[in-house]
Amino acid sequence: MVATRKNALNIRDRIIDFRRVSAAELVPNPKNFRVHTDAQRQYFRSILDSIGFVGVELTRELSDGRLVLIDGHMRQEEVGDGGDRPQRGRGRRHPGDV
Repeated sequence: MVATRKNALNIRDRIIDFRRVSAAELVPNPKNFRVHTDAQRQYFRSILDSIGFVGVELTRELSDGRLVLIDGHMRQEEVGDGGDRPQRGRGRRHPGDV
């Protein structure tokens, strides 16, 4: 017998795909309000040097195919045109998403 949850959540999967994209190809989100301190940037660089990339940046696709950052602005700013190093993910865009 399989147990079922009485109040199971109905969670939408907004992930479309994962793919590698050069950091230079990503478009900064004009609605990003976060500003990182020099200390945060130095700490981030030290993690990149010792561990490298272990996650993906979240983006949404514009009508022209370009990818706009939702999360990961500091990674994009610090790496710039970092060649083939960054790994990026792309999320599904829904009405009302930032």
